[in-house]
Amino acid sequence: MLKKTLFQTRYLIPVIIVGALILGVAGRGIALAGDRPDIILVAPQSIDKIPLKAGCDVRFFIVLTNGGTGAVPVPQRIKLTLGKESGETIDVYARTVNAGDAPTVPGKGFLKQAYQFILPVAMTGTLSMSAPDRNTNTAMFHADPAVATTEILAAGVGGPDLSPQQFQPFFVNFSSYKPVYFLFGMDPGIQKSSFQISFKYKLFNFEANSFGKQYLSGLENIRLAYTQQSFWDLKSDSAPFEDSRYMPELFYVHNSLGLDLPYLIQSGFQTGLQHESNGRDGERSRSTNYGYIQPFLAFKFTNHFYWKVAPKAWVYVRNEHESNGDIADYRGYFDIENKLGDPTGIVLENHFRHGRKGGTWQFDLSYPLNQIPWLKGFVDMYIHAQYFSGYSDQLLEYDQREDVIRLGFSLVR
Repeated sequence: MLKKTLFQTRYLIPVIIVGALILGVAGRGIALAGDRPDIILVAPQSIDKIPLKAGCDVRFFIVLTNGGTGAVPVPQRIKLTLGKESGETIDVYARTVNAGDAPTVPGKGFLKQAYQFILPVAMTGTLSMSAPDRNTNTAMFHADPAVATTEILAAGVGGPDLSPQQFQPFFVNFSSYKPVYFLFGMDPGIQKSSFQISFKYKLFNFEANSFGKQYLSGLENIRLAYTQQSFWDLKSDSAPFEDSRYMPELFYVHNSLGLDLPYLIQSGFQTGLQHESNGRDGERSRSTNYGYIQPFLAFKFTNHFYWKVAPKAWVYVRNEHESNGDIADYRGYFDIENKLGDPTGIVLENHFRHGRKGGTWQFDLSYPLNQIPWLKGFVDMYIHAQYFSGYSDQLLEYDQREDVIRLGFSLVR
């Protein structure tokens, strides 16, 4: 029954996805014809002399101005960057409060709109708030430490919302890492479907003015990460997983090299150790380890065009010689990553590596569904197309050259 249903929808799925991608890009072009409103951030204020607290809702106002002649929609969600005096930053998303149905900013006019977000537990003390994607001002405010769980329970009705951050104070240390997606195989077929999950965790997060913050702050750059990519044969009767790649990782990241280049907005590097295996035994077992370094540069040319380049070089550490002793011939020793596009629109990511047996290319094209005019505010995910040509798409058959096209959706790109 599953097999029959999948074949019935095999050609319907790519038509829907490609159609949505085309319409989305067209809709994006229409949206850009009438500019987005400019915004001015108003710093959050305490209410009734109750100070702002980490882990609780924060409400604030944004003044939206429209220099054009036609009305433009009020953004329902805005990405903010919160910063501490120590230099640590965290991105959050603020959503509108009591905005009504599809509010707009009138031509040659302005509008004051309320927004809110949950302040991460780690964000205490004097904080800055900005929206770098929109070239806004920086607003400053102060937040007290998170309310203790016992205080929350005693507060009862009218107290702060019991969000996961109250009962899980370390939850703020989790964040996305590599792309998270589910993609259907299109060519050579649905048997080449794949999905990937990935996250990272900040191991150390010292309090302001503590001994650790003063003398051990470098430890806050250490991350523990996990990525899993699985290859799903949706064509077979039992829909088995053909192979998986399990990739735990420990790395150090430094986000500022102090470079002064035209249009440069960020520079840094990442270095670490990564294990990779497919979890099999016997003749189907594959396993290797890497030590790597990866510098990165990010440039902003316009509000809608960014470029990130991140060349990565590695060495093999205790590679499994019995099962995949020649993997370097196919994967090589480097990967060049490029990412081009609009952070709020279409983005193209490219990877290239080269081994003794030849080169490998991967292209990922994505577009946010909520930018399609009739899907605004409906669902926060991306249409995602992927093309892979080369070796080691799967770890099990790392020495087999493949050309695969996939289409689907991603949560993180």
